[in-house]
Amino acid sequence: MATAKRTQNKMDSNRDNAGEFIGSLYVTQSCNPCDRSNISKTATYFCVNCDEFLCDTCTHPHFVYKHGKHKIIGIRDMLDMKGLDRCQEHSQEVKLYCPDHSKLCCSTCAILHKKCHQM
Repeated sequence: MATAKRTQNKMDSNRDNAGEFIGSLYVTQSCNPCDRSNISKTATYFCVNCDEFLCDTCTHPHFVYKHGKHKIIGIRDMLDMKGLDRCQEHSQEVKLYCPDHSKLCCSTCAILHKKCHQM
């Protein structure tokens, strides 16, 4: 019974960490393509497929060059978990956060991340 309680506490802690991670994105993220060009711009969108933050200027070309096949969501929507409630790899509900990889994880991902120190 103690093991079940520890597991539940760990899952609750991971959910809290995931929420803190998502909440911090809006405050701290800059546009990844602009960063690579040494330009400082605040990201307003996120490409789920590329795992990349985009500013207003970079969003339209990204959408055009990727032929509309990439899922681009607003950072404000990320704060509400819209579009991020499913694992990109396994299409399962996101339940945990792996601090070692800065990644939101589903149950299947959690099994793969079991060797991570804080998972």
